[in-house]
Amino acid sequence: MSESRKVIGFSTLVMMTLTCVFGFRNVINQYAELGPASISLWLMGTVVYFLPMVLMMGEMASANAGKKAGIYSWIESTMGAKWAFYGSWTYFFANMFYFTVLTSTLVVYFSWGIMGSNFFGQDSALALAITCIAVFWLVTFAVTKGVGFLSKLAQVAGVASMGLSLLFIIAALVSVFVMGNAPAQSITVTDTLPSFSDWNTLVMIGWLLFAFAGGEGIGVYIGDTEGGSRTFVKAITVAALMIGALYCLGGYAVSLIVEQHNLDLTNGIFTLFLLLGEQLGIGHWIVNIVGITLAIATLGGLAVWVNSSIQVMFSELPEGILPEKLTERDDNDIPANALWVQAAVVSVLFMVPTLGIDSVETLMKTIISMSALNLLVPTIFLILGYMGLRIGNKAMPREFKMVQSDKLALFIAAAMLAVFLLAAVVTSIPAPELMADWLNGKDLGDQAHPVFTLLVNFGGLTFYLGMAKLLWTRYESRQLQADLEPAVA
Repeated sequence: MSESRKVIGFSTLVMMTLTCVFGFRNVINQYAELGPASISLWLMGTVVYFLPMVLMMGEMASANAGKKAGIYSWIESTMGAKWAFYGSWTYFFANMFYFTVLTSTLVVYFSWGIMGSNFFGQDSALALAITCIAVFWLVTFAVTKGVGFLSKLAQVAGVASMGLSLLFIIAALVSVFVMGNAPAQSITVTDTLPSFSDWNTLVMIGWLLFAFAGGEGIGVYIGDTEGGSRTFVKAITVAALMIGALYCLGGYAVSLIVEQHNLDLTNGIFTLFLLLGEQLGIGHWIVNIVGITLAIATLGGLAVWVNSSIQVMFSELPEGILPEKLTERDDNDIPANALWVQAAVVSVLFMVPTLGIDSVETLMKTIISMSALNLLVPTIFLILGYMGLRIGNKAMPREFKMVQSDKLALFIAAAMLAVFLLAAVVTSIPAPELMADWLNGKDLGDQAHPVFTLLVNFGGLTFYLGMAKLLWTRYESRQLQADLEPAVA
């Protein structure tokens, strides 16, 4: 790679990593589920997962210098085209599950931004899903016309939303330690220690890994970093420490303003700002500003991601794997057919959970768990690809290695693989207590039926993995036929 392309400096790379990974909503979701124990879990996730994962991806990017950076090229270089396709395909589908999270939060943000409250009551899961489907189709339509304006808007609003997160942390600390307001929840060191014998804590590991999504993509910039791998390692280490500190501080700041039982997944961030506003003498209007800011940032991010998810996959996959009609591009070089098919699939992903769920809060929890589960799958392929790099491709030239020792690298990768497999299993099945309540005929309340949860989670995995198998088998058959035709002639 030419020196002229090495334009990303230390501070720029640190900020890119921060904005890609840190999300204050993740702090709230974890705190709503685990309380103070989420604080130390963030620290563990940063050190045990995030930093090693980014360094692994940096090594894979370095070993594939000159190729199109992405899941397909990385896995293909160590495991072959078949497994590279599976990895790329599962990442594409994982994004579609993530679109359900983004769109539902977008709708709630706009509701708070415009009305100052959540328009959707707790028993309005179907209404929320239908609204989200309509919004997603409108966003898809906008994407087919180009996303330049929305992407620029997202950049500005994204910085503003990051600023809101930092503002909350600082304001919460000022409210308690400067203004003398009593903390909402007094916590001890013992309170911050998670109990790994608790099923919900294990489920939250999956949510934690999901919250760090985006970090694996930072590795592609190792070749564009001014100062090369040495600067990259320093920047990514500093960013990881900053992210860990922000997540821990964020969790602590939340504990100062609100008790765990007063938080929920749907409106938690607005509950926080309302309570903080009361302590600081700020009016109700603060939630309107927060809602509009977050809504614009989410809208722009969703529009860009809806387009880039397909564009990245099409740029990586060999020609002939996907149906030709699906890969057609219009006059603006946009794969409109694929975008509309994607919108149809996302619509199904919204509607299926509502067949067994009425509560908005349960719907939000279900789609977050679905997204977390399905994002774990392509990351498992990436870890296996990295292990393949260290086992069978030791001679591949690369200017950067996570660690020099192959044994240590494989140990780290194997440990991460074990964590991901555990998280995937735990996230996909209902809590044993819920299963026991159902078997004993107890009222499950607003919780999703355990059998329905199993069907939704395993049904989704079976569907898109089955599609991947069919598409690859079809591709192999056509390749074999093409190879035989000259011999027959």
